[in-house]
Amino acid sequence: ADQGGVDMLLKILRESTQKVDLIAVGSMTDCAVAFNREPELFKEKVETIYVVAGTMESRAQDWNVKLDPTAFDRIMTSGLPIVWVPVDTSMWYFPAPQMLVATKNQLARFLLNENLYFWLTTGDYMMKDAPGLPPKDRYLYYDLGLRLWSTPVFVLASHDPDASKMLTLTKVHVTFDKDGMVTSVKYGGADSNITAIKSVNGKLLNQFIVSRINR
Repeated sequence: ADQGGVDMLLKILRESTQKVDLIAVGSMTDCAVAFNREPELFKEKVETIYVVAGTMESRAQDWNVKLDPTAFDRIMTSGLPIVWVPVDTSMWYFPAPQMLVATKNQLARFLLNENLYFWLTTGDYMMKDAPGLPPKDRYLYYDLGLRLWSTPVFVLASHDPDASKMLTLTKVHVTFDKDGMVTSVKYGGADSNITAIKSVNGKLLNQFIVSRINR
């Protein structure tokens, strides 16, 4: 199997002169393999692993965990400092068309364009006169928004001073079954290595995002 991602991760950790924050979105395979190869390096050099995968309260399994449940369990039980961003407690609604000004700058237009693309690939929103083909102007869908999930991790990883206003974080003791599903969650406990996002203030997070984009 290709170990390029694993090798790159280990190289970065070895060569870094300071501790490193890792953001893991999707499968945890590369992180888990790298940790198995050099656990002491991880313990020495990793400040925090931000794990964007899994569900904390829902019984519906997250696709990212299904990709490699063994790797997910390995990272979550590694003892490393983890900030967990579960899909069910970290998702919120972002009304992008109402909040992003496409003419403000190229970033705003790009994000709005990509946001609306979600709807263009969904059959119910295809133009009636061109079934199966997306309309040329995505902005016909200006009244639509999107539920987002992973963005809070980047707010936290940037150590923004306003993060605590937008995100409710709590220490958790958590156990998983062989499929990566939560079997128990105990909130609190200063001795836990896992801090989880318990809720998102969508209104404040939306204002934060827009303030950074519509400059």
